[in-house]
Amino acid sequence: SVNYGLFTQNSGSYRIGDYLNRYRFGFTSHLGNTSAKVWANNGGKAGALTSNADQTAQNVIVYGENSFYATPKLALVTSLQYIWANRDVFDKVTPTETDSADYDSINPKIGLLYKPSEKVQLFTNISMSYEPPDFSDLTQSGTTGFITLDAQEAWTVEVGTRGEHGPVAWDISLYRAWLDNEILKFTTGGGIPATGFNADKTIHQGAEVGVGLQLGKNLVSDGDKLKWWNAYTYSNFFFVGDSQFRDNTIPGQPSHFYNAEMRYDHPDKWFASANILVAGE
Repeated sequence: SVNYGLFTQNSGSYRIGDYLNRYRFGFTSHLGNTSAKVWANNGGKAGALTSNADQTAQNVIVYGENSFYATPKLALVTSLQYIWANRDVFDKVTPTETDSADYDSINPKIGLLYKPSEKVQLFTNISMSYEPPDFSDLTQSGTTGFITLDAQEAWTVEVGTRGEHGPVAWDISLYRAWLDNEILKFTTGGGIPATGFNADKTIHQGAEVGVGLQLGKNLVSDGDKLKWWNAYTYSNFFFVGDSQFRDNTIPGQPSHFYNAEMRYDHPDKWFASANILVAGE
């Protein structure tokens, strides 16, 4: 595989009367080419070449964001993003499976950002997102060219806060996303590759909570610190009135995921830490 890209960004600010206005806009691209080859497995050794294809992916994003400060502490944030993507495969073994597909979307966002103090933020926003399928989604054994698959789209509402106060730092958000054409995989049986498909309507909702506590400093020597980091994620993903899966939960993501680390940092640039990961329904 060879992957490369280009990006550029510009930002600045100016005043509209007594009001501050900040902006940024830019362009980014992610491009790549893969020589995808598969050999038969002969007792752990490569046998005959069964698949040989050139896969080319192109992703281009143009975006702009503006923050208008109605007061020194409250900003209206608006942004617009344009996405274009291309997937192209040239099959050297079976030319009839050569195929190409283009995807594009305009994605808006609007939100509010409130800073009651220099180190504390409250935010809320509603945004549209767009995710084109990749080659693992589009190519399926036994099909000619790409399978029929649409890009995944979603509208998401989010509210949260982040900041620091004394020994406590936090980053907390609640979200709910309404998805159309979510790209999912369904395994039909043992030895059969998972089949990609578009779900009709699905919902992702949950919470992301990060909290860090500085438990002490100058404990053993001047400049050392003891910190306790916590990250908890609650995820509730489900179908909405699907003809086959009804309102069932979408598998793959645990409902509860918790990660914690206790870390001691010494001023002589060494540290010791212990961490734990817990996942469950």
